[in-house]
Amino acid sequence: MLQKQVKQVPAARRRLWLCVALVLCVVAYANACTTAPSSRSDTQRQVDVELAARVKDALLHDPRIYDAHIDVTAYYRVVHLSGTVSEAEDFAEAKHVAKSVPGVKGVISELNLVDRR
Repeated sequence: MLQKQVKQVPAARRRLWLCVALVLCVVAYANACTTAPSSRSDTQRQVDVELAARVKDALLHDPRIYDAHIDVTAYYRVVHLSGTVSEAEDFAEAKHVAKSVPGVKGVISELNLVDRR
């Protein structure tokens, strides 16, 4: 009867290879998580700053939005709304006002409702 001899890899060497593989996976994962998206040009950054200012101005001057504490940022003409509003109706109204500003490509709302009673 012919039997093949299988080389047994010592347990210490298997653990070493397992540790090396684990470290490589962690490094690859960390690198993937920290890769920044392509940076905006100075012109695009300025367009976003000006757009955010126009949206903020529109929100401040809208009489339908009561007591709003809304922060506005823009990234590639997509407006991000964050902060708090004290009325449930202000959620939809803030998004509607932001969308109505010329140049806005989209609106992401992360507003929170705060009960001020």
